[in-house]
Amino acid sequence: MPSITFGESTFDTQDDETVLDALLRNGHEIANGCRAGVCQSCLLIAKEVALPANATSGLSDSQKAIGAFKSCCVVPSTDIEVQSADGAIESHKATIVEKTSLNDAVIRVRLQSDVNYRAGQYVSLQNDAKLMRSYSIASVSGTDKYLEFHIRRYPNGQFSNWIYSAASIGSELILQGPSGTCFYTPTDAPSNLLMLASGTGLAPMHGIIRDALLQQHQGNIHLIIAAKTSDDFYYVDELKTLSDENSNFSFERVALQSTDADIKQADIYEHIRSDYTQLKGYRVYICGGENFVKKLKKQCFLAGANMQDIFSDSFLSFTPN
Repeated sequence: MPSITFGESTFDTQDDETVLDALLRNGHEIANGCRAGVCQSCLLIAKEVALPANATSGLSDSQKAIGAFKSCCVVPSTDIEVQSADGAIESHKATIVEKTSLNDAVIRVRLQSDVNYRAGQYVSLQNDAKLMRSYSIASVSGTDKYLEFHIRRYPNGQFSNWIYSAASIGSELILQGPSGTCFYTPTDAPSNLLMLASGTGLAPMHGIIRDALLQQHQGNIHLIIAAKTSDDFYYVDELKTLSDENSNFSFERVALQSTDADIKQADIYEHIRSDYTQLKGYRVYICGGENFVKKLKKQCFLAGANMQDIFSDSFLSFTPN
């Protein structure tokens, strides 16, 4: 019978047994719900194996690109190696090669590491003290010679304070990943892209936008960055340069409090609700705090965006109220 390899465990399947059932039978805790390929709670990632159409139907292009599949829909006909869709099992060494302040609260950290990734994915970084934190990637693979991260310093954040105070050029970390499906794919090319970011949610957005432009994206790309005050914005000059060099890219800043004429003073949710009422056919990317992402996913869906065309990355970050 075909075998399944999951982490360090390899075992044979039984007659007509799905990947999900085989993993559960062998003591692996795999999230699952409907067992009919509808809820997608049992997603796993397959390595170098052809998957039946029903195992990937309804998944986004970015999910398919990393080998994600519905484990309740696959009865293996050959040996298969799978891993969790929540994270990667590979680890890499990384070295800090740059630290640059972007504003009073955010620092840009660039690392040297031999890892394959897609702009917009995230990795977990671990220092010698075993402190670990996940950050989204702002650089573009194959173009940038480093991995870039935008790290916000939190008063009680052990890792962010270590990065700011103790880490130096040459400091080494362990990098785990990459993970995540919030990245650009060639099938996005003809579509208009609406990019919504708050706080350091700009990090993956900046990478995704550059990646799309380097791949000659055909549709329009519009980025909206939300913040509480005008002092919270960063990378404005870099975005202006991208806009000047690419006629199909534009961006705007929206803040709750601002006296800057170039910044729209508004509530981000009201702004999207009033100015983006027809999003049918759009690809939407949303990155920022959990509440920010949750609210805007719902708003964009109600405005006509297909849920499969909404890509998001949520994390601990400032969220406008």
